[in-house]
Amino acid sequence: MTTPNTQDNVPGTEYLVDTNHSLDVSHAGSGSSDIVLLPQPTACGRDPLVCLIMCTMHTEACTNDMTALVES
Repeated sequence: MTTPNTQDNVPGTEYLVDTNHSLDVSHAGSGSSDIVLLPQPTACGRDPLVCLIMCTMHTEACTNDMTALVES
């Protein structure tokens, strides 16, 4: 019998781990985690990996409005 993992165990997910933080890449948890982010976030303002929370909230609001129109 296996013990459950404390992290979400998503089928098909693999973690790239950098325990020494020797790689020049972005890490999860604002750099405090050993898990390397794949794909890497870019400096591009349109990169969804670094999208501002207000942009995300606006997109969700628009999607909800369109869904409500379609359903009515």
